[in-house]
Amino acid sequence: EFSERNKFVQMAIQGGAEKAALINRTTRKNVSQVLAFGLENGLTVDEIANGGVLPDGTAFKGLRAVVTDAEKNRVATIARTQIMEATNLSTIAYYDDMGTTHVLAIDGDEFDQECIQRNGNVYTLEAASNESEHPNGTLDWVPVIEQLYTPPDGNSTTPIVDGMVATLSTPTQNKK
Repeated sequence: EFSERNKFVQMAIQGGAEKAALINRTTRKNVSQVLAFGLENGLTVDEIANGGVLPDGTAFKGLRAVVTDAEKNRVATIARTQIMEATNLSTIAYYDDMGTTHVLAIDGDEFDQECIQRNGNVYTLEAASNESEHPNGTLDWVPVIEQLYTPPDGNSTTPIVDGMVATLSTPTQNKK
């Protein structure tokens, strides 16, 4: 039964405003980086604003491209990302209500290093709820139904998930 009092549902509700602030911070950071780069490399105001080619032949986007990129598809990207975050937290809340204690991260292995490192790892519900998705991300959580695997040496037991030995993971810092 759905309950808005579930702590993970509360996190989804409260997280939206915090994420919106991060979006604006990211745009400001990108603008600052372009300005700093332009000033450090002696570019003209026009070059900083509109971009161009640097003396070494490298293309420089300029502020116009950074701002245009930030605005292009921004509303749809924000909506998709926020819905994905809320869906993941609601899923974790459902697993919590079912008595599940751990989830398996399904995050693909073709994107960035953080996704690659997270993919296939087992997290507690609390740790999973603190993992953040990046724009247009694909992070998904699958409940872990644990069995214990005893390796042939008989020295330890390891959780297995769907026939695969799982690695227990510590949550990574939110970098996205």
